[in-house]
Amino acid sequence: MMKTKTIKFLAALLATVSFAVFGLGGCALPFGNLFGSSSEQSSLEESSVESSVESSEESSVESSEESSEESSEEVPANIFSRMRMACIGDSITNIGTDNKYTPLLQEELGLSFCFNYGVSGSTVAKCGGLSCISERYTQVSKSSNIISVLAGVNDCMNEVPLGTIDDTTNETFYGALNILLDGLKANHPDAYIFYMTPYKYIYWESQDLESYVNAIKEVCELKDIPVLDMFTYGNFDWNNPLYTADGLHPTAKFYEEYTVPQIAAYLREVFEQA
Repeated sequence: MMKTKTIKFLAALLATVSFAVFGLGGCALPFGNLFGSSSEQSSLEESSVESSVESSEESSVESSEESSEESSEEVPANIFSRMRMACIGDSITNIGTDNKYTPLLQEELGLSFCFNYGVSGSTVAKCGGLSCISERYTQVSKSSNIISVLAGVNDCMNEVPLGTIDDTTNETFYGALNILLDGLKANHPDAYIFYMTPYKYIYWESQDLESYVNAIKEVCELKDIPVLDMFTYGNFDWNNPLYTADGLHPTAKFYEEYTVPQIAAYLREVFEQA
């Protein structure tokens, strides 16, 4: 009788151990069918696997949620660090090797790159043998994320005909603006394009620069191109030799203290609100 009870106890103990092993690791002990049918063991194995999978999925979801929360709390990198800007213009944009606002602007904003497409003497319209911006805009890099245009003062100086807002030829200022802005939008559909008006230079007080500035504003409004109005809000002391030597071309100090902060503040406002 004692022997029979011992055998039954050992059998029960082994059955308990077998179940514990199945539950922990899903591993079958080599006891054949001593402790149940194959279907019962299969049921135990399936239950163990399902439990393991559920535990793994829950752990994965929790880990993913924690990772997502941590990511959302991270401070975003400088929005301009991966952007490339192209600056189109005349001598105000590219007056010389050591006197340009583009490298200063790149540093101020932390831009990936700042292309300088300024050519001294450039006009927006076609004018004699001068560099024509409404033709050479096609040179602008396709990788540009931001494109600015600062031009028009040479059109005023050379008395390029204003024309009308419906003009489609680049022999008038209105027509050239239409060609330039339509072309930039078509070539760079994903770029942020804006126009900077000329400053109110004392150099051109005897000429009607304001009419050219107004034409810029009219065409830009028609094309849904933002305008940074330097003419209205850039009435500086152009007689100050620290800022210009001829009443037209800014010095490096002017770029550093006025032009770059003005452009940088504008672009920060635009992209921080986006």
